[in-house]
Amino acid sequence: MIETILDLDRYPLNREGSPEWQRLVSESKAALAANGMFNLEGFLRPGIAEKAVAEIRPVMDTRSHVHKRMHNIYFKPSIP
Repeated sequence: MIETILDLDRYPLNREGSPEWQRLVSESKAALAANGMFNLEGFLRPGIAEKAVAEIRPVMDTRSHVHKRMHNIYFKPSIP
């Protein structure tokens, strides 16, 4: 179930419209407006990312393409 992967107590995405959900959305929007991004620290439960990497690594090592050109996400020389 999704609650074994995501911390839905801290990030109540499954309770749309609730006061807790509204608070999360408001705080995330404010951080996005102020900083251009927001962070959901601890969104994944402990060990979940590592487990996913362990499952995906063999596939990535044998079936993925490696792009060797260095660039940022905007394909621009620098990001101010």
